[in-house]
Amino acid sequence: MTERFLDRSPAVTGIASALFVFLAIAFSVLVLAVFQGRANTKLLNEELRTLATAAARTIEGDLHNTIRRPEQLGGKEYKMAIASLVDFHNTFPRITYLYTMIFEGDQVFFILDTAADPRLKTERELEASGIMEEYEHDPVESAKWIETVKAGNPYVDPKLVKDAFGVFKSGSAPFYDSKGNFAGIVGVDYDATLVSSLEQQMHTVVFGALGVGGLVSILVGMFVARLKKVNDFQKAKRQEVEERLEEQGVELISVSDNLSAALGDVETSQLRMRDTLDNVTDGFVLYDKDLRLVACNEKFMEFYGYSDEEVKPGTNFSDLAQIDKKRGLIDLSQEKTSELFKRYSTNTLCEGDLVIKMTNGRWLK
Repeated sequence: MTERFLDRSPAVTGIASALFVFLAIAFSVLVLAVFQGRANTKLLNEELRTLATAAARTIEGDLHNTIRRPEQLGGKEYKMAIASLVDFHNTFPRITYLYTMIFEGDQVFFILDTAADPRLKTERELEASGIMEEYEHDPVESAKWIETVKAGNPYVDPKLVKDAFGVFKSGSAPFYDSKGNFAGIVGVDYDATLVSSLEQQMHTVVFGALGVGGLVSILVGMFVARLKKVNDFQKAKRQEVEERLEEQGVELISVSDNLSAALGDVETSQLRMRDTLDNVTDGFVLYDKDLRLVACNEKFMEFYGYSDEEVKPGTNFSDLAQIDKKRGLIDLSQEKTSELFKRYSTNTLCEGDLVIKMTNGRWLK
């Protein structure tokens, strides 16, 4: 698959590369946006459930059950029943509407609404609901909501609601009378303008990121296309040279192959020479004209106690002489031995054989 991709024209290769990069960037950006949006929604839903549940606990169910007539609006019982809700609403100014509802069959009716109480402190223009004012809803869509709250659980509407008064998200929680009977629900319409604003900002960021990603993708595609073009040109030139050499009966071999083969031959020759020298029973050492060590065998190393590092090729004779002197291996008491050793230890050539007496009584020639 890779070979097929590389065999395509530079333009096709560049376009394919740009498309791949753009899709990768777009996927990453969209995944991050989705996760961020879900995190914001989850946080708002949890906050709304908590507010609805807390507001429901402030309702006195028995008193709430006595308010069913529209003319009770503003009366003593109404004010007593709604007082705790108004205090709660004033504590949390991001609440837009705070109200109670009851269910009668498939119908839903408003009872209390803090927007109708003059004690509510708000700068919003609110439209209050009256006592027993019917809440228009679709029974099919509301089925899950009603089922959830009647089961004793708080509910949050999954959708944001936008109208002339702003952006809201609604939540509700049940409350009960003194006998534990279901008495109604508290509804909270929460200001979701901040979440909506964050969503708009996220959309802007996503489109901006996709724009930058598109630009980066184009640049990458142009670079890949240019690289492919250069590679194709070099490949064509090499093929042209090979064809010309083949016509002349010359086989083209890469320099690296020749060099590798030559290095392999040298290494093989060195190993063979070392094996041959090691089979010699006497100590053997070979120096060049500048008294640099060329080769030696293991027997020679044993005589002087040299390590592999000390007798590596290229080591000066004078360096080995200084090692011998430092270790006290040479008997310098004899004048001839001392003079010869001194000359060799300074890389000064001399004629004839070098006969040296060791401190252990052994003579080396």
